Amino acid sequence: MKKITIAAAILLLVQLGLVAFSQITNRKDMSTSPETPFLAVKGEEVTGLTIIGDKDEKVILEKRNGAWILPETFDLPADQKQATTLIDKLVALKQGFVVASSREAAKRFQVSEDSFVRHLVVHRNDTVAGDLFIGTSPAFRQVHARNAGSDDIVAVNLSTYELETDSDKWLDKTLLQVSDKDLAGIEYADFSLIRKKVEKKDSPSTWRLAEKDGENLDVTVAGELANAITGLTITSVIDPQESSKIAIEKPELKFTVHTVNDTNLEYAFAQKDDNTFAVKRSDKELLFVVSKASVEQLKKYNRDALLVIQPEAEPEPTAAAATETSAAEAVPAQSALPAVPPVPADPAGN
Repeated sequence: MKKITIAAAILLLVQLGLVAFSQITNRKDMSTSPETPFLAVKGEEVTGLTIIGDKDEKVILEKRNGAWILPETFDLPADQKQATTLIDKLVALKQGFVVASSREAAKRFQVSEDSFVRHLVVHRNDTVAGDLFIGTSPAFRQVHARNAGSDDIVAVNLSTYELETDSDKWLDKTLLQVSDKDLAGIEYADFSLIRKKVEKKDSPSTWRLAEKDGENLDVTVAGELANAITGLTITSVIDPQESSKIAIEKPELKFTVHTVNDTNLEYAFAQKDDNTFAVKRSDKELLFVVSKASVEQLKKYNRDALLVIQPEAEPEPTAAAATETSAAEAVPAQSALPAVPPVPADPAGN
């Protein structure tokens, strides 16, 4: 009997050991520090990122010649700061503590292969450096995440709004801007502005009219126009198949920008809908979208708006008017003469 009891105890210990070993090998939180990087890749190694949404919408970012582009959006440049910020944030994610590790939990937290909020694939050249699923949000600026090939679900510091799946959200909105330092001249239909060269580097830039007609330019208004051009922001790109519907060859506004490198950039604007305009720049094949408010601001500038309004001078008096004024000044006014008292009547009748 005693031998049976000892054998049973040994069997129980073996079973407990097997259970413990299984738990250790199947749970990362028992063997992995919460400070372990969630993705085993460095920021400078990342050469591509694919972001897939829950409705199969997708955006691809690719690093080419050191700059981020949108290869499926006509190879247009992406917002460099936005792209690098996201990559830096992804590689800085920590493993954290495992909150669940079952397939049922993966569906509940929306981090499964069939149900997810975002699916991210991080590329290192031609290899996949990271494959993760992003799901529900347990707290502000936090989301549940799961690495493909693992059942462990963790909470990481990330937000869904940082993982846009619309390529327009990643597009470089300054694509048609000319930097202030490169701006040398502006030419509208009825005026041309030339930027004066300054001797001192820190001196404020000034403008003058190209025509030497003696008119006074309001340099403040000219500066406002320059700022409107250098700050021009696009919102999206127009598919070439849709461009034929826009009468860009008959623009509502057209002007030319001259750069310090003797490059002439022609801008043409045509209305796209009630709230937006299409814009074409001479060095770009594609049409882009800008807000109606931006175009209305640019349309208000003309020659009259750029000129300083001079106060009207009073007309010079004629010779005859000057003589009459002198004579009037020489004769005292009637009201200025002393009053003569009335003579009292004689009571005797004399």
